[in-house]
Amino acid sequence: MLSTPTIAEAATKCGLTRKTIHAYLRDEDFAQAYREERERLVEQTVAGLQRIGTEAVEVLHDAFEDPDVNARIRAARYVLDLTFKVHEVAERRREIEEIKAFDREHFGTNGGRFR
Repeated sequence: MLSTPTIAEAATKCGLTRKTIHAYLRDEDFAQAYREERERLVEQTVAGLQRIGTEAVEVLHDAFEDPDVNARIRAARYVLDLTFKVHEVAERRREIEEIKAFDREHFGTNGGRFR
C-alpha cells in the first residue's frame, strides 16, 4: 500500500481484494505497523528535501535576478505563497499546543484526550 496511490491498486498488486486490504487496516497491529512505516517514509522524504533545500533556495534567489520580468514575478509569488503557508502551519501548531495545554489543565496529564 505504501508503493501505490490507492487501496485498489495495492490490492491488485498483492493479489488481494480491496475488502481484504480493508480488513487488514481494521486490525490494530497491522494498522499500527502501517502507520509507523508510512511515518518512516515521510521522515526520509523530509530529510531528503532538507538536504537539497539550500540548493532550491539558491535557485529561487537566482530567479529574482532573471532578466525576464515574468520569471521574477513567479519567483516572488512563490516565495510569498510559501511564506503564508509557513505562517499558517506555525499558527496551527500554536493552536494545537493551546488545546493540549487546556486538555492537560482540565483532564490531567494521564487522563487527557490529546497526547
